[in-house]
Amino acid sequence: MTDSVKELIRKIGEDAGRHAAERYEQIKIEIDDEINGEDSVYAEETRKKRESLVSHYNREYARINERVQNRLHQEIIAYQNALIEEIFISALNKLKNISGDAFIRMVLDALKNVEGTFDLYIGELSENKIDRPRLAEAVKGLRSVIIRVMDETVPRKSGFLFKDDRVEYDCLFEDLIDEKLNEQSAEILREVFGS
Repeated sequence: MTDSVKELIRKIGEDAGRHAAERYEQIKIEIDDEINGEDSVYAEETRKKRESLVSHYNREYARINERVQNRLHQEIIAYQNALIEEIFISALNKLKNISGDAFIRMVLDALKNVEGTFDLYIGELSENKIDRPRLAEAVKGLRSVIIRVMDETVPRKSGFLFKDDRVEYDCLFEDLIDEKLNEQSAEILREVFGS
């Protein structure tokens, strides 16, 4: 009987070993699956964090880029406006310094396309350029318009304006330059920011 007990113990040992080895393999598979699952979860969490960070930094880059672009646009506009203003100031100075003959030609050119009776006012800053009797004589030769050269001047302006009781034609140099300057500034803004 001892042999049969020994045989039984051996079989039990073998069965226990086989069962332990199978259980070990099963536990190993379960642990590997759990590790793989945790790896997948970790990998997914890492991917989501990375995507979130990339998205955050892309938004931040876009905001910074927009600020830089806006600042550049503003600097470009300021530079262009300063340049245009300098050009127009130079043009205004040239207009203020035209000869009396050129001034009279400007008045006559401005009156070519109007009809009626108008009062002509000279800008205070152009007063010293004008020979009033010569100007009065020059406008008498116009056929479709009657002009009265007024003694009163337009304060702190150069150039001239003529008006009747309904219409005023402003040919004051400062006003003409300001109008062109405003047109140019508006055009620059349209170019930079679109219409």
